[in-house]
Amino acid sequence: MVNAIGQFIRLLCVSGLVTSVGLAQNPTFSLEVIELNSTPLERPVSHIQVSPGDVMTVKIFVRDWSPNGERMRAYQAQLDYESYTSGSQGSVMPMDYDITSAVSTENLENAFIDTTDPMYAHSGKATVAIVDSVTWGYRWLSVVIDREQTASCPKPGTKYYCGTLNLQASEDAQGSFTLRLDEEPGMSVLHDIDSIMIAPLDFEPLTIDAVGDIVTLRVISSDPPSRAIDARQPIYRGEPAAGFSAVDLTFNTDSARLTAADFAIDDGSTSPPNIKRVESKGAVLTMALDRGISAGRWTTITYKASGTGTRIGYLPGDVNNDGIVSVDDMLALVGGLEDAAARQLYRLDIDRNGVSGVADVLRLIDLFAAPDVYRAVLPSRATPEARSSPS
Repeated sequence: MVNAIGQFIRLLCVSGLVTSVGLAQNPTFSLEVIELNSTPLERPVSHIQVSPGDVMTVKIFVRDWSPNGERMRAYQAQLDYESYTSGSQGSVMPMDYDITSAVSTENLENAFIDTTDPMYAHSGKATVAIVDSVTWGYRWLSVVIDREQTASCPKPGTKYYCGTLNLQASEDAQGSFTLRLDEEPGMSVLHDIDSIMIAPLDFEPLTIDAVGDIVTLRVISSDPPSRAIDARQPIYRGEPAAGFSAVDLTFNTDSARLTAADFAIDDGSTSPPNIKRVESKGAVLTMALDRGISAGRWTTITYKASGTGTRIGYLPGDVNNDGIVSVDDMLALVGGLEDAAARQLYRLDIDRNGVSGVADVLRLIDLFAAPDVYRAVLPSRATPEARSSPS
């Protein structure tokens, strides 16, 4: 993968995409947190306080790339590796960084470009979108294939999406960390339709204050896991669709004192499920809902004191959990039946009979035959807008 990316970058250099002289003005890259421990923030922020072990979902944005009417054909954003350890102690690094770096493999789960994001800078255009998560300072690259499809910045001052990164504060993290893009020439750049660099650029870093001497009760994981999608259909045809009705929340310390009043549930509607009861056993709290979560929506469960929690979805037939019901789900289901023991039943047991088998394939075919029975797409899981009600 690294060699392929290197060849691609060299190809761009030959065509003039990566080496040019620029125009003056101030297009701007920024780094902002949109989620803390899988719980969406009310709005993206560039300054946040966290505890050791916290996980942040960060987006790279760009804005105002047309100071003189330029049409942006390509961008590259690369992280400054040294900024990972810019605090007083410990680090704030991409999740699984050490694991993937040790074997020189891509960290695809934690560094990616969601080309379906409605605010993607190259939305609606045929692009080559690449993330290099093997290089020490990860980099994101997007190029519009047909130069005639390039466009000027639609709305000055509006931030457009370039990439996503999941960061985690180490257990010994303390102090103020300044996560930034690499500002060295050629590292983080914009190029216009004529392969000319759009410059100079401004950069807005992300400030993360890690407070290590305060133990804040927070959710660190859940079962089903955050962003899981229930693919099962109702037991009986005609029955209202309802997904997960219980979830286990694992905290960083004992959860015995928590009650239902400590939590909030939001699915973007005026009537989300209510909490029926909670039961604690050490750090694990089991929450039962009064009904299953609604189809076509993301449901967010938040521990109000720390703003942490989980987000789960329901889309009958979405076997591969990509937020869309398509023929890819049939391929995932058939392949999953061969390795059912290693796959979550909520993704394979389409007919809800407690096992996975041929009957689930037939039930999924029924869904394809009547595509209007359920909403076929969930809102993007990578944006705060996923909390709004589906249209």
